[in-house]
Amino acid sequence: MAWCWHLLSPIDSLKAQTQFQLKTVWNRSIIKTLYRGYGLVLASTVPLTATYFISMETSKKLLPLQEGPVKEFLAGVLAQTMASVMFTPRDVIKERMQVQHLQNTTTDKYDKAWDALKFVWKTEGAKGLFRGYFQTLTLWSLYGGVRQIYLI
Repeated sequence: MAWCWHLLSPIDSLKAQTQFQLKTVWNRSIIKTLYRGYGLVLASTVPLTATYFISMETSKKLLPLQEGPVKEFLAGVLAQTMASVMFTPRDVIKERMQVQHLQNTTTDKYDKAWDALKFVWKTEGAKGLFRGYFQTLTLWSLYGGVRQIYLI
């Protein structure tokens, strides 16, 4: 029976090391930070997505073009342009919350999305809230346009 211990000892060691590492990871707040900004995303997704669809339908009505792929593509681009105006600041705040623990500080700058919003507005202004807007717009507006063509 003693030979079993020789086989199981490495497995037992791996178990103990894994438990210790998980405790260390938890204590360093890595796991706790995985859901930073999630409440903001959860609370804002429905109204922001509604903005996208309202913009889509409004664009279709206002574009003076015949029904077809060109009109659908342009409506998708315009809808994404409008939605990105609202999605980008939300994403900036969410991402700031997600990565703040990676900075070499002993405490987080903000506990809630509102704290992050105030901090970014105070230190960087509107430019900080819209950081990455044109990159986001380039990617998502093309997606929105192409998506609309395939939904015809």
